Amino acid sequence: MWLNEVNDVMRRIVPNGEMLFEAHDEDESEGEITFVIDPMTRFTLSNDTLSEGDRHLAKDFDRKVNSFVRHKRNWEINNYDRYIEIVNMTPQAYRGYLSKHSKEEITSPGWIVYTLKGHNVCFGLHYIEPGKVEIVNLVNNSKLRGISDDILQFAKTEGGNCLDNYKGFLGKKYRENGFTRVTWEDEFNPEMQNPDPEWQLPPEKQAERPGVEGLELPKHRMRYNNQQGRYRNKYDKRMNDKFGL
Repeated sequence: MWLNEVNDVMRRIVPNGEMLFEAHDEDESEGEITFVIDPMTRFTLSNDTLSEGDRHLAKDFDRKVNSFVRHKRNWEINNYDRYIEIVNMTPQAYRGYLSKHSKEEITSPGWIVYTLKGHNVCFGLHYIEPGKVEIVNLVNNSKLRGISDDILQFAKTEGGNCLDNYKGFLGKKYRENGFTRVTWEDEFNPEMQNPDPEWQLPPEKQAERPGVEGLELPKHRMRYNNQQGRYRNKYDKRMNDKFGL
């Protein structure tokens, strides 16, 4: 089986690698497997001393992780306790960039939370109004790296089309993923910080007084505002069914 060959080669070239998710072969023709490797091992894998086949497998390594993240079957929906657990794992230095939501809030109508099976990765969707579904708390506290684009793309396929951001933090990443329309901007307001000091920006970051902005997918907004097209009705029906509205 091809997957077994991949497994054998990866264990040979990454002897101390940690398997992240088990191989699966639902139709007896395909499966997925991956390892965690440190930066030095990654450098070694790209070295010319490896065979062409081994280097090809090393380059293919990240693509398999990306594919895993983008498949809906690999996400749990509305595992509220798990979502809160993952968010709370966030190091204190980064908690101020998140929004702390209670279980009561995220279990109310208009909320859906997603957790990646087997990994400390999550995000939420919040229905604001017709045509506006916000992506909140995109968190990766796992050993998987380089998956933020994949999480954002998956969140978009689930209906997310807007988010907010401290300027200079993840704005570039969001714009690279299509969130280029600025819907609002505001200056930093210390009073808007969470009353819990553990969920506030670090003092040195507050001293920089970073502005905040709302970002949206312009393509979505253009199509949604087109009264002559079918996109608006299809999107609204899909979101109404998804959120039980």
